[in-house]
Amino acid sequence: MGNNEKIIHVLDSYEEITPYLEKYLSVLEERYDWINQQRSNHTDFIMNLSDLKKELLEREASQKLIKEYMKLAEKEVEKAIDKNDDARTHDALLDELLTMFRKQELNSDLTQASLSKYPKGDPINVLLTAINEEDVPLLIPDEDLKIAMEYIKYYTQGITAFREFEAEDVIRDLENLKAWCEGYKVDESPVDYLIDIMRIEMIYPDKPDASELIELIHQARNPEAYIKRGYTVLTYYRPYLSAMNHLRRVLREKREYRSVSNAKNRLDKAVADLEEYYYSTYYQVGGRPRNPKRRFPEQQEDIEKEQNKKNKDGE
Repeated sequence: MGNNEKIIHVLDSYEEITPYLEKYLSVLEERYDWINQQRSNHTDFIMNLSDLKKELLEREASQKLIKEYMKLAEKEVEKAIDKNDDARTHDALLDELLTMFRKQELNSDLTQASLSKYPKGDPINVLLTAINEEDVPLLIPDEDLKIAMEYIKYYTQGITAFREFEAEDVIRDLENLKAWCEGYKVDESPVDYLIDIMRIEMIYPDKPDASELIELIHQARNPEAYIKRGYTVLTYYRPYLSAMNHLRRVLREKREYRSVSNAKNRLDKAVADLEEYYYSTYYQVGGRPRNPKRRFPEQQEDIEKEQNKKNKDGE
């Protein structure tokens, strides 16, 4: 087998391997896209749940102040009730305020009515104004606040743990968290967004079997078709051989999309360079490639015209 036939073997083998390699690579690309989407989702979870955590921490700080104000206000109301008892008078509004402060609950209607009744400068008015300025619609019990924080901590773990979560479980937990936010008048929009992205179904494909591809590469690397001589041709053949060996290695090692894609690009370039050399050198001196998918039709047409002209001149 001469170098002409050996190069033809390389080109024919490449044409046979390419569709199998592209199919294999397309599955790896789906796996690659899935992993990237998981990374993106994980980043979204961290950003949005961090925003929610920030709001809850601010709410917690405000609640602590409100509870302190309520303790002080409770004492002031008790003083006012005692004073009324001494004067043999009764103020029903003070009784309602005392109940609200002792239960540590917020009642906006009662607060507004009290602010209207008790003048500015009155201790009760001062403390109710301070509570109002915290702008908290209702107090979240410490235990319920802890539950929300546990959700946030659980779903902002590292990417490895995040990939193990089942979408259905995540959506169920997020819907519970959304209901929690709505119940306590916390902005639920970050949770809504996370529910939407988790409903975009993406399946992680199994890694494809590379055994058929490896067998085709083995056939392409037939020792009888090795080019061992030819100073110039070896400059183009050796990169092809190296690229083919590299592709076989990454397939055997079951690497993912980027490694296989880089290996394919390396092989494509090596074959393209060898093919260009072949058509510009071997073809001109009488070599005839059997590959029907010629990549240089115009060049071949010129060469054939030149050859026909030589044949006529010879006649």
